[in-house]
Amino acid sequence: MIKHIGKIFSVNTSKERGTIKYALPEILIKSQGIEGDAHYGHSDRHLSIISIERIEEFSKEINTKINPGEFAENITTSGLDLTKVKLHDCFRIGTAELEVIQIGKPEVYRGDGSGVFRIIGKSVMLHEGLFCKVITEGKVRTGDKIEHYEFSNKPN
Repeated sequence: MIKHIGKIFSVNTSKERGTIKYALPEILIKSQGIEGDAHYGHSDRHLSIISIERIEEFSKEINTKINPGEFAENITTSGLDLTKVKLHDCFRIGTAELEVIQIGKPEVYRGDGSGVFRIIGKSVMLHEGLFCKVITEGKVRTGDKIEHYEFSNKPN
C-alpha cells in the first residue's frame, strides 16, 4: 500500500567524494549506487535523498540560496513529507526500488564534511538526510513519480 506520492525534483551526481553534486536529466541506479557517481560501491548507503521543500526552508533559515545537490544528495524530491519516513521504509521510482537504511549522517561532519556544511557549518543531511540501499535497479529522471511505502506494506 502506497503511503505517499511525490515527484523527483532533481537527480544529482558528482565525480569526486566530498563535493557538491550537480543535476542531470537522468541517472541509472545500479546494485551498488548510481552509475558514474563518486560514491558508487563505497558502502551500503548507495544513495541519499532530501526534499526541495527542506532545502528551501533551510535556505530561508540561513538567508543563503542553496541549490539541489549542494547537500551532496543524489535525489531531491518534491511534494513528499520525508519527516514521515522511517527506517526500512521503501521508495519506488519507476522500476527502481530503494530501502531507507539510515536517517541522518552525523559521522560525516566530524571530519571536514562536504559541500554546504564545509562552507556554512550546518546541513540538513546531518539529521534529516535519508540514506538508502538499492533493492531493484532502474533509471530515474527528473519529474518521475516517487512512491513511499511503509516497511510493513512493502510491495512485492
